Amino acid sequence: MKKILFFLLVLTSFQAYSQTWESLPEASRIALAPIENRWNSFDADKQTQLLNGVEKWQSLSPEAKDQAKQRFQKWQQLSPEKQQALRDKMRVFEKLSPSQKQKLRDNMSQFKRLSPAKKQELRQKFRKLSPAQRRVIKKKFKKR
Repeated sequence: MKKILFFLLVLTSFQAYSQTWESLPEASRIALAPIENRWNSFDADKQTQLLNGVEKWQSLSPEAKDQAKQRFQKWQQLSPEKQQALRDKMRVFEKLSPSQKQKLRDNMSQFKRLSPAKKQELRQKFRKLSPAQRRVIKKKFKKR
């Protein structure tokens, strides 16, 4: 009986912090209009995530919004398998230390500055390597 009461208390406490659609600011309702019919089914954490996203979106410059829209369109065109692979890579990246993340960003920045021909050459060389050779190169980059 105590477990049931505890569960009900926890459940009702989460519901107490969720917001009804009608209580949202008008700007948030406009931005979230595509999910209006599902809003009340989201838990408080999901609602907070969505509201934070709206706030961040509204603070972006028009150029940043255009870039985000383009990235989202590219994302939608990816296969579900490719999307999942990218999510997995992001989870690995998020687990890296700040210095490892910075090294990876620096390497990527350096790669982006290369000419298209040089980038293609490096990609082809990498593809021709055996799995063992690729692991050695990846380990070298991790040590940097």
